[in-house]
Amino acid sequence: MAVLKKDVAVLKDDVAALKGSDFERTIREKAPAYLGRLIKKCRGISIEDLAHTLDDALDAEKITDTEYEDAILIDVVVKGLFKTDKRPVILAVEVSLTVDLRDVERAYNRANVIAKTFDMETIGVAIGKSITHGAQIRAEELNVLVV
Repeated sequence: MAVLKKDVAVLKDDVAALKGSDFERTIREKAPAYLGRLIKKCRGISIEDLAHTLDDALDAEKITDTEYEDAILIDVVVKGLFKTDKRPVILAVEVSLTVDLRDVERAYNRANVIAKTFDMETIGVAIGKSITHGAQIRAEELNVLVV
């Protein structure tokens, strides 16, 4: 019975990881559908383009090694124009099935690094199917958008 319980626990963890990975992929592939109410002309920035630009910023000493290592882990990055006033913006998006405090803070921190890297207004965004109360409060404090 103990072996069975252990196996079930491992399966639960594996399925949770797969669900999270699949949700992140869906957001990346359909970013305009999820972020279109915030920006128009939504276009993804590939991880390769992000890495290249982060490398340039690191070489120019705009960012530190630590900032690079953190920012490169962002889930989704898109650029577009704010719907309200048409100004250009980058959205740095953290994706999680349940958005918690850590997701909000990561979105905020990574958006700040990406803003320095691209020399462009960048806003942190947390996307999830649900959000914890603490994450909602922290998002309001940090001006991180929650979708």
